[in-house]
Amino acid sequence: MPETVVADFIAASPAMREVEQQIRLVRDSAVAVLVTGEQGVGREKVARTIHSSGARHREPFVHVDCAELPSEVLAPVLFGDRDEGRFELAGSGTIFLDGIDALSVDVQERVLRILERGTLERAAGRRIVPIRARLIAATQQDLRDLVDQGRFRRDLFCRLNVFPIAVPPLRRRRDDIGPLAQHFLALHQHERTPPVHAIEERALQAFKAYAWPGNLREMETVVLGAILACGNDRVVRIDNLPHEIRAVAPEGPSRPEPQSPLAMDDNTIVPLSELERRAIAHALKVTGGNVTRAARALGIGRATMYRKLDRFKMAGE
Repeated sequence: MPETVVADFIAASPAMREVEQQIRLVRDSAVAVLVTGEQGVGREKVARTIHSSGARHREPFVHVDCAELPSEVLAPVLFGDRDEGRFELAGSGTIFLDGIDALSVDVQERVLRILERGTLERAAGRRIVPIRARLIAATQQDLRDLVDQGRFRRDLFCRLNVFPIAVPPLRRRRDDIGPLAQHFLALHQHERTPPVHAIEERALQAFKAYAWPGNLREMETVVLGAILACGNDRVVRIDNLPHEIRAVAPEGPSRPEPQSPLAMDDNTIVPLSELERRAIAHALKVTGGNVTRAARALGIGRATMYRKLDRFKMAGE
């Protein structure tokens, strides 16, 4: 499998590996890219990865959150007035317009003209400025719906939608949850002294069972809170997580860690038959009662396994 496009781009799930492949295809191009996805899924991360892994990585990356600025302020910020606007400041790099659905119709028209002509008019048309930056736009809205409602220009949507990248929510990329939790742990583990070094398995299982309506942004917040709340053993445990995540945790004790089925103390001698019974019971538990899989894991034949089940009066599927 090829290396990830950047070191901290998590793509363990098939859905995110597809996103990664799309990034590879478009990162060196000059075409506009439209990144869509729910709040907190990592749209900005995808945009920055396109920029940092592509031919423009040494050029500026200029991020504008369009939803944070009123339209009368946004226009001079983007296009400039007496001073350079963000499109010019991006140079030959990337300008990332997050929340592009928030643009007024007038601002949409000016963005469209930049995409069509590669130039920007300033000072009421008295100055023509060449624009070399590559545009990446992002939204959590369905722009097709906004087009149908007359709130977003169809021609601008067509220009932006040349190469769309849809970032899936966490609930559709379960294989990424464990690596992401570990990534956020490494990112924030020094928020307390001594640093936190691990997340227990039951806590990770709860992470995987939770729906994550706030996606990556919510997970990072939860991991940071758990780091601050964990005990002196410097391990994030199920008890350190919010109630809504603990509620979906698999059954079982959090602390202490469950003992191995073959564990013995120093002064106990366990008969071989008892060790064998414990090993078989554990194998059946791990495999969900599947006799064939349990026998294979124990290194014995299926017929032998059934004889032992009869001997110990145990059942399997």
